[in-house]
Amino acid sequence: FLLEIGAEEQILGVDAESQKLPGLTDRPIVTLESALQLGPSLVLVPERPENEREWRNGATPAEIRIVEFAPHDLEDVFELARTVGEPLVGRERVNRFSLELSRPLAQIGGESFGQPRPRIAAVIDLDPLTLAGGHSFQTDLIEIAGGHSITHGGEETRKGVNDGDWGALSPDLVVVMTPSALNGAERKAAL
Repeated sequence: FLLEIGAEEQILGVDAESQKLPGLTDRPIVTLESALQLGPSLVLVPERPENEREWRNGATPAEIRIVEFAPHDLEDVFELARTVGEPLVGRERVNRFSLELSRPLAQIGGESFGQPRPRIAAVIDLDPLTLAGGHSFQTDLIEIAGGHSITHGGEETRKGVNDGDWGALSPDLVVVMTPSALNGAERKAAL
């Protein structure tokens, strides 16, 4: 996200996964505990630390802003762009980011207008079997592309299912949406 909005020069440290991204390989890997040593004014975390007061070690919320960066759907991304991105790079760059993200999605949505909407189950984990919930990127993308996510409208981000649920859910299509390609055992489990 920070790379896409043009804030790469402001990134002082990263987690191990983010360091693999182009443009961040030279940034030090930090933990929440070691991030303070870099003197940040903003720390993005997947969830707020339980020991936040202790972690701050006397630093005030005005000195270090901690933002839980865990968007679940596109609406969350646009809100984070506004609240986190604008102070970093300005409204013009954030608006450009939002337009670049939304234009191709609008085009896809336009192309599917008037077509039949198949009912789609988005499997995001095979063990245990878990569907993307109604409040997720996966369901947003299904709806934009002209399908109907069977979990659309729910507030959960993930929905566990068992074999008995499939009859009630009755999807027309099951899409496995995992961060990496399935190995042989995973493909067999998916089938």
